[in-house]
Amino acid sequence: MKKHNWPPVMDHYISMNPLERLLSLLDLEPIEENLFRGYHPPDRKKRLFGGQVIAQALVATMDTVPMDRSPHSLHAYFLRAGDPGQPALFEVERIRDGKSFTTRRVVVVQNGLAIFTMDASFHIAEEGLSHQEPMPALYPPSEDQLVDGLKQRPFLSYRENHKQLLEQVPQEPEQQIWIKANGHAPMEPRMHLALLAYESDEALLGTARMPHRGKFERSSM
Repeated sequence: MKKHNWPPVMDHYISMNPLERLLSLLDLEPIEENLFRGYHPPDRKKRLFGGQVIAQALVATMDTVPMDRSPHSLHAYFLRAGDPGQPALFEVERIRDGKSFTTRRVVVVQNGLAIFTMDASFHIAEEGLSHQEPMPALYPPSEDQLVDGLKQRPFLSYRENHKQLLEQVPQEPEQQIWIKANGHAPMEPRMHLALLAYESDEALLGTARMPHRGKFERSSM
């Protein structure tokens, strides 16, 4: 049986490795049908990391969807900065349950105000048209290429063009990033999806602003 820890206790939290800490935050507390409570890192002082909210919202929606359906489309909107000192409520609305598709909407609330909304569509596994870009000829980084500071995060990551990223000149909005879970992830496909949702927010903004490098200070955003 899985042992829950609601809310996270500082001593127990800091005794875990980075990936275990994240997994503990993705373990939402069910309050009633379609309503969950999510907690945040007890050692975080500033605003919440958006990837954490996305991942927790995805966990909440998946808990209301049959196991034979996987998310294929997410549209997320950050409305207000989250307060790491307060738990958040995840209110799931069951928009549609069809033969092949399921649609959910989740609103994340803190202190009576919506801070985040997400629409998610789920689909059963079936054959269909598909295409993808060919995989570039890249190789995993060596141990000495991994920055020590990143080893204290849930994911290890390496940016192939990291030297180019230091140049304050406009660049194509494209990055090649190697990522790997920094520890043992459970053999649960849905948890893997939540972990990927968490990490997806790590480079989105930085990639989008690459064509504007050198045009403004990051602090002005």
